[in-house]
Amino acid sequence: MFKQWVHLVSCEYSGSTLLSFVLASHPKISSVGELVGWTSPDYKCSCGNIMKECPFWTEVQKKMILKGYDYDFYNAKLNISPYFQKGFLSKTLYYFYFYVFKSPSLERFRDLFFRFFLYPWYTKIVGIFLEGVQLAQSISEVEGSEIFFDATKDHFRLKLLKDFCEAPVKVIHLVRDGKAVVNSFVKRGHSYQRAINHWVQKNQIVENLKRHFSSSMDFYLLRYEDLCSRPSETLSKISSFLGIEDDFRLSSFNPENYHIIGNSMRLKFDGSIREPKNDTSLLTKRMEKDFELAAHELYRKYGYL
Repeated sequence: MFKQWVHLVSCEYSGSTLLSFVLASHPKISSVGELVGWTSPDYKCSCGNIMKECPFWTEVQKKMILKGYDYDFYNAKLNISPYFQKGFLSKTLYYFYFYVFKSPSLERFRDLFFRFFLYPWYTKIVGIFLEGVQLAQSISEVEGSEIFFDATKDHFRLKLLKDFCEAPVKVIHLVRDGKAVVNSFVKRGHSYQRAINHWVQKNQIVENLKRHFSSSMDFYLLRYEDLCSRPSETLSKISSFLGIEDDFRLSSFNPENYHIIGNSMRLKFDGSIREPKNDTSLLTKRMEKDFELAAHELYRKYGYL
Protein backbone atom coordinates (compact mmCIF):
# COMPACT_ATOMS: atom_id res chain seq x y z
CA MET A 1 0.00 0.00 0.00
CA PHE A 2 1.28 3.46 -0.80
CA LYS A 3 2.20 5.35 2.37
CA GLN A 4 0.58 8.69 1.53
CA TRP A 5 -2.16 10.05 -0.72
CA VAL A 6 -1.75 13.62 -1.98
CA HIS A 7 -4.92 15.09 -3.41
CA LEU A 8 -5.16 18.20 -5.59
CA VAL A 9 -8.00 20.70 -5.37
CA SER A 10 -8.10 23.59 -7.80
CA CYS A 11 -10.12 25.42 -10.40
CA GLU A 12 -9.68 24.35 -14.00
CA TYR A 13 -6.89 25.98 -16.08
CA SER A 14 -4.71 26.48 -13.02
CA GLY A 15 -1.69 24.37 -13.99
CA SER A 16 -2.58 20.89 -12.73
CA THR A 17 -0.99 19.12 -15.71
CA LEU A 18 2.32 20.90 -15.13
CA LEU A 19 2.20 20.04 -11.43
CA SER A 20 1.51 16.39 -12.27
CA PHE A 21 4.66 16.18 -14.39
CA VAL A 22 6.70 17.96 -11.74
CA LEU A 23 5.62 15.71 -8.88
CA ALA A 24 5.86 12.55 -11.02
CA SER A 25 9.54 13.35 -11.59
CA HIS A 26 10.23 12.46 -7.95
CA PRO A 27 11.21 8.78 -7.50
CA LYS A 28 8.91 8.39 -4.50
CA ILE A 29 5.80 9.86 -6.16
CA SER A 30 3.44 8.30 -8.70
CA SER A 31 1.04 10.43 -10.69
CA VAL A 32 -1.02 9.93 -13.83
CA GLY A 33 -2.58 13.37 -13.54
CA GLU A 34 -6.34 12.92 -13.33
CA LEU A 35 -6.79 9.49 -11.79
CA VAL A 36 -10.31 9.02 -13.15
CA GLY A 37 -9.94 10.98 -16.37
CA TRP A 38 -12.12 9.53 -19.12
CA THR A 39 -10.30 8.55 -22.31
CA SER A 40 -11.40 7.53 -25.80
CA PRO A 41 -9.99 4.62 -27.88
CA ASP A 42 -7.66 6.98 -29.79
CA TYR A 43 -6.53 8.85 -26.67
CA LYS A 44 -2.76 9.11 -26.27
CA CYS A 45 -0.92 8.72 -23.01
CA SER A 46 1.65 11.46 -22.41
CA CYS A 47 4.36 8.93 -23.31
CA GLY A 48 3.06 9.11 -26.90
CA ASN A 49 1.42 5.68 -27.07
CA ILE A 50 -2.27 5.08 -27.51
CA MET A 51 -3.56 3.92 -24.13
CA LYS A 52 -4.23 0.31 -25.14
CA GLU A 53 -0.70 0.07 -26.59
CA CYS A 54 1.04 1.70 -23.63
CA PRO A 55 3.08 -0.91 -21.66
CA PHE A 56 2.52 1.03 -18.43
CA TRP A 57 -1.27 1.10 -18.67
CA THR A 58 -1.35 -2.51 -19.85
CA GLU A 59 0.52 -3.52 -16.69
CA VAL A 60 -1.83 -1.44 -14.52
CA GLN A 61 -4.83 -3.12 -16.16
CA LYS A 62 -3.36 -6.58 -15.43
CA LYS A 63 -2.91 -5.70 -11.76
CA MET A 64 -6.51 -4.46 -11.53
CA ILE A 65 -7.80 -7.68 -13.07
CA LEU A 66 -5.78 -9.71 -10.55
CA LYS A 67 -7.45 -7.65 -7.80
CA GLY A 68 -10.83 -8.72 -9.13
CA TYR A 69 -11.81 -5.58 -11.07
CA ASP A 70 -12.96 -5.61 -14.67
CA TYR A 71 -10.96 -2.47 -15.31
CA ASP A 72 -11.15 -0.69 -18.67
CA PHE A 73 -9.23 2.57 -18.90
CA TYR A 74 -11.49 3.76 -21.73
CA ASN A 75 -14.56 3.76 -19.51
CA ALA A 76 -13.45 3.23 -15.94
CA LYS A 77 -16.69 4.67 -14.46
CA LEU A 78 -14.77 5.83 -11.40
CA ASN A 79 -15.67 9.53 -11.52
CA ILE A 80 -17.95 10.45 -8.62
CA SER A 81 -18.35 14.07 -9.66
CA PRO A 82 -22.00 15.21 -9.95
CA TYR A 83 -21.09 16.75 -13.32
CA PHE A 84 -20.79 13.29 -14.85
CA GLN A 85 -24.01 11.80 -13.48
CA LYS A 86 -27.14 11.24 -15.58
CA GLY A 87 -30.69 11.98 -14.49
CA PHE A 88 -32.09 14.72 -12.28
CA LEU A 89 -32.46 12.55 -9.16
CA SER A 90 -28.96 11.12 -9.46
CA LYS A 91 -27.35 14.54 -9.92
CA THR A 92 -29.36 15.95 -7.02
CA LEU A 93 -28.22 13.18 -4.68
CA TYR A 94 -24.60 13.63 -5.71
CA TYR A 95 -24.73 17.41 -5.27
CA PHE A 96 -26.35 17.11 -1.86
CA TYR A 97 -23.90 14.48 -0.64
CA PHE A 98 -20.82 16.38 -1.76
CA TYR A 99 -22.01 19.88 -0.93
CA VAL A 100 -19.78 21.52 1.67
CA PHE A 101 -21.70 23.21 4.47
CA LYS A 102 -20.00 25.86 6.56
CA SER A 103 -21.57 24.32 9.66
CA PRO A 104 -19.92 21.09 10.93
CA SER A 105 -23.27 20.11 12.48
CA LEU A 106 -25.00 20.25 9.09
CA GLU A 107 -22.15 18.24 7.58
CA ARG A 108 -22.59 15.49 10.18
CA PHE A 109 -26.39 15.46 9.84
CA ARG A 110 -26.19 15.14 6.05
CA ASP A 111 -23.66 12.30 6.29
CA LEU A 112 -25.78 10.41 8.81
CA PHE A 113 -28.85 10.87 6.62
CA PHE A 114 -27.13 9.20 3.68
CA ARG A 115 -25.62 6.40 5.73
CA PHE A 116 -28.91 5.41 7.38
CA PHE A 117 -31.65 6.38 4.90
CA LEU A 118 -29.86 6.00 1.56
CA TYR A 119 -27.54 3.17 2.48
CA PRO A 120 -27.65 1.33 -0.92
CA TRP A 121 -26.71 4.55 -2.74
CA TYR A 122 -24.05 5.33 -0.15
CA THR A 123 -22.42 1.89 -0.37
CA LYS A 124 -22.37 2.16 -4.17
CA ILE A 125 -20.45 5.45 -3.96
CA VAL A 126 -18.04 3.98 -1.42
CA GLY A 127 -17.50 0.98 -3.71
CA ILE A 128 -16.67 3.22 -6.68
CA PHE A 129 -14.29 5.22 -4.51
CA LEU A 130 -12.53 2.10 -3.19
CA GLU A 131 -12.01 0.83 -6.74
CA GLY A 132 -10.28 4.15 -7.45
CA VAL A 133 -8.03 3.57 -4.43
CA GLN A 134 -7.14 0.14 -5.82
CA LEU A 135 -6.31 1.78 -9.16
CA ALA A 136 -3.98 4.19 -7.36
CA GLN A 137 -2.44 1.23 -5.55
CA SER A 138 -1.88 -0.63 -8.83
CA ILE A 139 -0.21 2.42 -10.37
CA SER A 140 2.06 2.76 -7.34
CA GLU A 141 2.95 -0.93 -7.53
CA VAL A 142 3.92 -0.66 -11.20
CA GLU A 143 6.13 2.36 -10.49
CA GLY A 144 7.43 1.19 -7.11
CA SER A 145 6.52 4.44 -5.35
CA GLU A 146 5.23 5.21 -1.85
CA ILE A 147 3.26 8.42 -2.49
CA PHE A 148 0.31 8.77 -4.87
CA PHE A 149 -0.66 12.17 -6.27
CA ASP A 150 -4.17 12.55 -7.71
CA ALA A 151 -4.69 15.67 -9.84
CA THR A 152 -8.39 15.09 -10.52
CA LYS A 153 -8.87 18.64 -9.09
CA ASP A 154 -12.28 18.14 -7.48
CA HIS A 155 -13.05 18.01 -3.76
CA PHE A 156 -15.48 15.10 -3.95
CA ARG A 157 -13.03 12.43 -2.80
CA LEU A 158 -11.77 14.24 0.28
CA LYS A 159 -14.63 13.17 2.48
CA LEU A 160 -14.25 9.54 1.43
CA LEU A 161 -10.46 9.70 1.66
CA LYS A 162 -10.78 10.88 5.23
CA ASP A 163 -13.08 7.98 6.14
CA PHE A 164 -11.78 5.10 4.03
CA CYS A 165 -8.19 5.68 2.92
CA GLU A 166 -5.78 3.76 5.13
CA ALA A 167 -2.84 6.01 4.19
CA PRO A 168 -2.41 9.57 5.51
CA VAL A 169 -3.91 12.21 3.23
CA LYS A 170 -2.46 15.60 2.34
CA VAL A 171 -4.03 18.21 0.11
CA ILE A 172 -2.44 20.66 -2.29
CA HIS A 173 -4.64 23.66 -3.05
CA LEU A 174 -3.40 25.00 -6.37
CA VAL A 175 -4.40 28.55 -7.27
CA ARG A 176 -3.66 30.74 -10.26
CA ASP A 177 -4.38 34.40 -10.89
CA GLY A 178 -8.16 34.35 -11.26
CA LYS A 179 -8.15 36.84 -14.12
CA ALA A 180 -6.02 34.48 -16.21
CA VAL A 181 -8.30 31.57 -15.31
CA VAL A 182 -11.40 33.56 -16.30
CA ASN A 183 -9.66 34.48 -19.56
CA SER A 184 -9.10 30.77 -20.27
CA PHE A 185 -12.81 30.05 -19.70
CA VAL A 186 -13.84 32.93 -21.97
CA LYS A 187 -11.41 31.71 -24.63
CA ARG A 188 -13.29 28.41 -24.65
CA GLY A 189 -16.71 29.99 -25.07
CA HIS A 190 -17.91 30.42 -21.47
CA SER A 191 -19.47 33.65 -20.25
CA TYR A 192 -17.12 35.74 -18.14
CA GLN A 193 -19.67 36.09 -15.34
CA ARG A 194 -20.10 32.35 -15.05
CA ALA A 195 -16.32 31.93 -15.10
CA ILE A 196 -15.92 34.47 -12.30
CA ASN A 197 -18.55 32.74 -10.17
CA HIS A 198 -16.92 29.36 -10.83
CA TRP A 199 -13.47 30.54 -9.70
CA VAL A 200 -14.90 32.07 -6.53
CA GLN A 201 -17.12 29.09 -5.69
CA LYS A 202 -14.39 26.48 -6.31
CA ASN A 203 -11.93 28.22 -4.03
CA GLN A 204 -14.54 29.04 -1.39
CA ILE A 205 -15.43 25.35 -1.19
CA VAL A 206 -11.78 24.59 -0.49
CA GLU A 207 -11.69 27.22 2.25
CA ASN A 208 -14.73 25.57 3.85
CA LEU A 209 -13.06 22.18 3.57
CA LYS A 210 -10.00 23.46 5.38
CA ARG A 211 -12.15 24.30 8.38
CA HIS A 212 -13.77 20.86 8.42
CA PHE A 213 -10.78 18.67 7.73
CA SER A 214 -7.70 20.52 8.94
CA SER A 215 -7.52 18.36 12.06
CA SER A 216 -6.93 15.19 10.02
CA MET A 217 -5.61 16.55 6.76
CA ASP A 218 -2.82 18.94 5.89
CA PHE A 219 -3.47 21.61 3.27
CA TYR A 220 -0.74 23.34 1.29
CA LEU A 221 -1.55 26.49 -0.68
CA LEU A 222 0.47 26.49 -3.90
CA ARG A 223 0.42 29.43 -6.26
CA TYR A 224 1.01 28.48 -9.89
CA GLU A 225 3.03 31.66 -10.36
CA ASP A 226 5.42 30.68 -7.56
CA LEU A 227 5.96 27.23 -9.08
CA CYS A 228 6.85 28.82 -12.43
CA SER A 229 8.87 31.80 -11.20
CA ARG A 230 10.71 30.18 -8.29
CA PRO A 231 10.65 26.42 -8.98
CA SER A 232 13.61 25.42 -6.80
CA GLU A 233 12.35 27.29 -3.75
CA THR A 234 8.76 26.13 -4.27
CA LEU A 235 9.69 22.47 -4.77
CA SER A 236 11.80 22.57 -1.63
CA LYS A 237 8.71 23.72 0.29
CA ILE A 238 6.58 21.00 -1.30
CA SER A 239 9.18 18.41 -0.29
CA SER A 240 9.02 19.59 3.31
CA PHE A 241 5.22 19.49 3.22
CA LEU A 242 5.25 15.89 1.97
CA GLY A 243 8.04 14.83 4.31
CA ILE A 244 10.43 13.69 1.57
CA GLU A 245 13.82 14.76 0.29
CA ASP A 246 14.03 17.42 -2.42
CA ASP A 247 14.77 15.06 -5.32
CA PHE A 248 12.70 16.19 -8.30
CA ARG A 249 14.35 15.12 -11.56
CA LEU A 250 12.94 17.17 -14.40
CA SER A 251 16.49 17.89 -15.60
CA SER A 252 16.62 14.33 -16.96
CA PHE A 253 13.09 14.47 -18.40
CA ASN A 254 12.15 11.67 -20.79
CA PRO A 255 8.49 11.60 -21.92
CA GLU A 256 8.57 7.80 -22.18
CA ASN A 257 8.76 7.62 -18.37
CA TYR A 258 5.58 9.65 -17.79
CA HIS A 259 1.98 8.51 -18.20
CA ILE A 260 -0.14 11.59 -17.55
CA ILE A 261 -3.82 11.90 -18.40
CA GLY A 262 -4.97 15.47 -18.89
CA ASN A 263 -5.24 18.26 -21.44
CA SER A 264 -3.20 18.58 -24.63
CA MET A 265 -0.24 19.95 -22.70
CA ARG A 266 0.56 16.36 -21.68
CA LEU A 267 1.87 15.78 -25.23
CA LYS A 268 3.85 19.05 -25.40
CA PHE A 269 5.64 19.20 -22.07
CA ASP A 270 9.44 19.03 -22.45
CA GLY A 271 10.50 19.12 -18.82
CA SER A 272 10.94 22.89 -18.66
CA ILE A 273 9.22 25.12 -16.12
CA ARG A 274 8.80 28.54 -17.71
CA GLU A 275 7.75 31.94 -16.44
CA PRO A 276 3.94 32.09 -16.15
CA LYS A 277 1.98 33.61 -19.01
CA ASN A 278 -1.16 34.87 -17.34
CA ASP A 279 -3.03 36.01 -20.43
CA THR A 280 -5.92 38.41 -19.78
CA SER A 281 -6.22 39.75 -23.34
CA LEU A 282 -9.90 38.77 -23.69
CA LEU A 283 -10.97 40.64 -20.56
CA THR A 284 -12.21 44.20 -20.72
CA LYS A 285 -11.61 46.66 -17.90
CA ARG A 286 -15.23 46.10 -16.87
CA MET A 287 -14.70 42.33 -16.69
CA GLU A 288 -11.58 42.75 -14.57
CA LYS A 289 -13.44 45.11 -12.25
CA ASP A 290 -16.32 42.65 -11.91
CA PHE A 291 -13.85 39.93 -11.02
CA GLU A 292 -12.13 42.05 -8.38
CA LEU A 293 -15.48 42.90 -6.78
CA ALA A 294 -16.65 39.26 -6.70
CA ALA A 295 -13.33 37.70 -5.70
CA HIS A 296 -11.82 40.49 -3.61
CA GLU A 297 -11.46 38.57 -0.33
CA LEU A 298 -9.98 35.41 -1.88
CA TYR A 299 -7.89 37.38 -4.40
CA ARG A 300 -6.25 39.25 -1.54
CA LYS A 301 -5.90 36.13 0.60
CA TYR A 302 -3.96 34.36 -2.16
CA GLY A 303 -1.63 37.34 -2.61
CA TYR A 304 -2.88 38.75 -5.91
CA LEU A 305 -3.77 42.17 -4.48
